[in-house]
Amino acid sequence: HCAILGQRQQLALAHLRQARDLTIADQFGPGLLAEILDELGQAEFKAGLYDEAEQSLLQAIEQHQNLEPAAREPWLSVSQNLLGQVYHTTGRYEEAGRIFHETLGQAGKNSHVLSLQHECLGKYFFAMRSYAKAAEHHKKAREHALSAGYPKEDPAVINLTGQIGLALL
Repeated sequence: HCAILGQRQQLALAHLRQARDLTIADQFGPGLLAEILDELGQAEFKAGLYDEAEQSLLQAIEQHQNLEPAAREPWLSVSQNLLGQVYHTTGRYEEAGRIFHETLGQAGKNSHVLSLQHECLGKYFFAMRSYAKAAEHHKKAREHALSAGYPKEDPAVINLTGQIGLALL
């Protein structure tokens, strides 16, 4: 089972890297390149390739910033929060916390992004052992997920509900 997963991850990474290289070579522009770099960064993160994920996400953020200001959000915030998750996972809590605080609300009232941002802050405060703040942000993340249209039975909502419970312990 692990060998198949490893093969799938390697295949996915190879395809995403090829897509990145083709996008750069054919000069499709910063919007598409940022999207590909985000996907590559997420795949690298899931594969445990944290240094590579950091570089891909930093490049994605740079590409988002090359867009007109009106076209940057919500994707710039998402890329920044993904980078914060990499930092959080690798123990760079100060950098992660700074990103999570700075991006909160940056994408306006987008419920999907606000849910992600509050979830990230909840995880950050949980790691910092500030459980009341962790529960508060997980509750807000759950509220935003529900207002974005996720049903109560959705795995993301169930996970957030569980995170609230853990923080309240």
